[in-house]
Amino acid sequence: MISSVRYDGDVLQVESDEYAVILNRGGVAVNLGGWRLNAGEPDQNFYFPSFDLQPGQSCRIYTNEAHPESCGFSFGRGDAIWRNSNDCGYLYNAGGAEVSRFCWN
Repeated sequence: MISSVRYDGDVLQVESDEYAVILNRGGVAVNLGGWRLNAGEPDQNFYFPSFDLQPGQSCRIYTNEAHPESCGFSFGRGDAIWRNSNDCGYLYNAGGAEVSRFCWN
């Protein structure tokens, strides 16, 4: 699931330090290979590589930073992707089904 989104970064204009947090609330590991995190627009997708998200584990997916201590994932974008109001993040499994949504006003 998407447990939170830090949608207002500190890095001026590009907000490369924005991130979404995904969390495995289940009791078994989930391989995220082929899963997709979407930041609300058709071209704002992060496709997960093969990665086992362990039970209770969370990972951050940054706009344009890589932090190995939080899984090292990044959209690799040079501009902000999360709006500071009225936006949602969407998580899709490898079959394309929406499994989580996180919205804010």
